[in-house]
Amino acid sequence: MNRWVLTYRRRAPLLAALCLLVSTQAAAGGEPCTKVFVHGASTTDISWHDDTHWSPPGVPGPADVACILEDGFYQVMVTEPVTVAGLRIDAAGGSPKVKIVGTDFTLNGYGYLAGATKLKVNDGAVLRSDSGTTIEVESKLVIDGGTVEVDVDLFGHLSYAGTGSLTGNLTTHPGSVIEYEDTGADAHLVITAGFDNQGEVIFIGSVAMTLEVTSGTVVNTAGGVIRSGPGAKARGIRSDLIAEVDNRGLIDVDGSDLRIGHGGSRHQNGADGEIRVADAGLEIDLAGLTEVPSNFTNYGTVTVGGGGSIRVVGSTGPQEVPSNFTNYGTVTVGGGGSIRVLGSTGEGTAMSVVNFGFFDLETGGSLSLEDVLFDNPSSGQVRGSGTLDLTAVAGLSFEGTLSPGFSPGILTVDGSMDLGSNTRVAIEVGGETPGDSHDRLDLTGALGAGGELDVALIVPYQPLGGERFRILTFDSLGGWFKTVTLPPLMSLLDWTVDVGEHEVSLDVVCQGTELGIEVAADRDPVSVDHDLIYQARVSNHSQVTATDVTVSSALPSALVFRPDLSSPECVLIGASVECSGASLAPAAAWDLAIGVEPIVIGQVDNTGEVGAWECDTDPTDDQASATIQVVAAAPCDANGDLVVDADDLEPAVGHIFGQRAAGNPDCRLTNGITADDLAAIIEAGQ
Repeated sequence: MNRWVLTYRRRAPLLAALCLLVSTQAAAGGEPCTKVFVHGASTTDISWHDDTHWSPPGVPGPADVACILEDGFYQVMVTEPVTVAGLRIDAAGGSPKVKIVGTDFTLNGYGYLAGATKLKVNDGAVLRSDSGTTIEVESKLVIDGGTVEVDVDLFGHLSYAGTGSLTGNLTTHPGSVIEYEDTGADAHLVITAGFDNQGEVIFIGSVAMTLEVTSGTVVNTAGGVIRSGPGAKARGIRSDLIAEVDNRGLIDVDGSDLRIGHGGSRHQNGADGEIRVADAGLEIDLAGLTEVPSNFTNYGTVTVGGGGSIRVVGSTGPQEVPSNFTNYGTVTVGGGGSIRVLGSTGEGTAMSVVNFGFFDLETGGSLSLEDVLFDNPSSGQVRGSGTLDLTAVAGLSFEGTLSPGFSPGILTVDGSMDLGSNTRVAIEVGGETPGDSHDRLDLTGALGAGGELDVALIVPYQPLGGERFRILTFDSLGGWFKTVTLPPLMSLLDWTVDVGEHEVSLDVVCQGTELGIEVAADRDPVSVDHDLIYQARVSNHSQVTATDVTVSSALPSALVFRPDLSSPECVLIGASVECSGASLAPAAAWDLAIGVEPIVIGQVDNTGEVGAWECDTDPTDDQASATIQVVAAAPCDANGDLVVDADDLEPAVGHIFGQRAAGNPDCRLTNGITADDLAAIIEAGQ
């Protein structure tokens, strides 16, 4: 293929200068221009057929290479039959156009469109060749209801409007674009031979747009793009790609709907292919044949985002050979997205959906199968936290993996399921809250259990005794799993499987010790800044020795730890007192002292908690609290005696016994009077 790098740019409208340059200017196919278009200033359409518009004068004939090279905003009208040996339209500035209207333009040599130019084939016009040739499009070729019968080598733009056709071979290159030419009318381009798309096919506009390939296949190669939206001027206008499609690049549907269909078609998304749908709908229409299957096969990735939808439609009438949707790759339905597969509603073999790969349903995403046979072999996996709708399925064979969440999550199945002997239901556990910290499978209908129930822990989580995990729900249960695999637990913990009328739960049962703790203060109330000792007793009520026994107390800010008053096993770590022991035999007790000094007046709660390496079968008595009242100290004299009026013995007793809000029980009374003396005096006075 010859490509031209030398371009002519007219610098002045001088006919003599043009004539001198004609023989040296490269043109189509490398041939020199024999006719160069000139017209001078003009604001109206200019006729191709005027001898004075060409240099040298005379309309180009069958032996001529016609060149339109002059910059400017003008339009050359072809209204009578034309035959030329070559055509070159190339200009750097303005927007020169050549418009063929209602007649034949015969190109018997190579054609070339470049720069800011445009060649437009209107309704009733034909761009043809008697010798078979190619037109290379670096700028823009417009098919507006006309017909292009020459081969097109596309590096720039191919635009279409009205109902036109391209019967030659179409080759697209990276960077090229096929798109709708906005004339306000519906657009339909028929390509009679398939083509490999290395560029971009775009459906964006305010009218119905159809690109139809009547034979062969649209191969969207790696780097190729078929796009619908965004920027569509009118939602609800469906764009059609009527062809068999082999996608190895990207099909991107975002903002306006796209339909891919062909009677008896077979569509394929290759291993490197990607289909993305968001905020719009993609319909894949499989009409079904009577001789060969009509299939959509995915080897790559299909992703439906929020607001997006895919409909796969099978035949609606009798069929000898069914339509099939087969997945070997990954199909992901995001939140707010949906995939709906509609099978045959007539007589004959039902449409099949076969999943050898992954159906990933994110939260809020749904996969609905209606009037289809759903086959999920051993390699197939249905995963996620969305919804699988089987309420209208025609038949089901499930032998693969059901895995709620991308863990954790809740997978919902609308309808009933009978699980095959090779089915694996995978549940992950990381806490007691379903969906947030452990998986759950919910069925609105009946569950026919089979295969394996496989439970795993989400590292580093370790369940504790008494925890419960609701992992399956259903309307009714038939049969049971042939294998239940549960992860190992910490020492002295066991699993139990609780099968209820509408649910299956896992319980963690403790087979360990039973410890209890009691805490009491040695005085109440106590004066601020004076000694206080908490006495703690730990008891082992079980028949199992408890090892690595610990008592902890998170001291409130009103108390200051006094190690000199505490048991040697107790130390302050941060804001907590930790007391460590080695082991505690059955029926044995462990007594501890925790000394503190209150520094704030008021009520103080202090809690002690006991634990051991083994689980506790009854954790309700693992904590105990002591509440004391801290009072302000009454003044003492220099001898440590309580200052109190002799006539007020009852308040003095209150100070001694801590029955008043103020007072210092650590002071003595004057004259050697003891608390017992005061009590006796008061009793006698009563």
